[in-house]
Amino acid sequence: MLTIQEVGTEIMKGHPRNFYVMTGSEYGIKRMYIQYLKDHYKNYKEVDTVESVLNTMSTKHFVPLQPTVYVIRYDESFITSLNDKTSSRIRNVNIIGTIVCLYESEKHSSKVEKYLGDYTVHIEKVNSVFVKKYLKKDFPELSDTCIDAAVESCVDWYEAELMCRSMMLDNRDHLNSQTKQDLKITFGKAVELDEKLIKFIIASRDFNRLLYLIDKKEGEEDSVLYTMLSTMLELEKLTVNKYIDSDLRPYLKNWKMQDIYNMFMQVYQQLKYLRSISSNPQNSLVYLATLMQFQEIPAVEVMS
Repeated sequence: MLTIQEVGTEIMKGHPRNFYVMTGSEYGIKRMYIQYLKDHYKNYKEVDTVESVLNTMSTKHFVPLQPTVYVIRYDESFITSLNDKTSSRIRNVNIIGTIVCLYESEKHSSKVEKYLGDYTVHIEKVNSVFVKKYLKKDFPELSDTCIDAAVESCVDWYEAELMCRSMMLDNRDHLNSQTKQDLKITFGKAVELDEKLIKFIIASRDFNRLLYLIDKKEGEEDSVLYTMLSTMLELEKLTVNKYIDSDLRPYLKNWKMQDIYNMFMQVYQQLKYLRSISSNPQNSLVYLATLMQFQEIPAVEVMS
């Protein structure tokens, strides 16, 4: 199995392998590595299955494929079918770019390590010293006390990063003057902050963070859906009234009025589905998150 240091060195120096399986619970490092790969290749795709990418690589194309980073999240079919034959195929296919498979569960880790050990890296919680180091680099406007409070209040690097982002939305001069204990009380248990953070993620149309949020919000899907409706209403008000003060205004550039309306109706439709039939609320949220990737949000009737 690869070490975090090996993978980091390969990716950051611009010499990535053509296939990685990243397991473990620490999403922050995974996201950082993917960002480096995005910067390296300039082309990025979210794909459902490993098989679909391998089939693409095995097909002749009139127009040559461009080197791309392909990110596949929790492909259970790949784990189920993984054996010596699959392993051999991956090693022999000419992959143009890099495929990155993301998993968290221990049951996934053991199987991919057995068949793809030289492509697999297990990434668990990072030492707090390194988390603080990276957060200070990413958020130089925040005081050391703010950074320390974020690291000590959160379970992993990514959650600490989200907390720092939420601090950046607030009055930084006020936060920077608070004690660590005051900051922990304010942010460590602040349910109210969740809504503000969700709005920020939705307004920025940040697909990756929205997927992460959905994973963390299992059992609270209704709350997220209502916050999505609230976000669309706030964006609509900002569109028609340039004098309204809102933290979301910088992200208005991501939304046309028709997109705001279509997204509102898509969310409302999913809420109706959840009330009238037996459906999976997680699937509804993933569906809505996927719509964020469209250049123009499709209308409900187009997707039905």
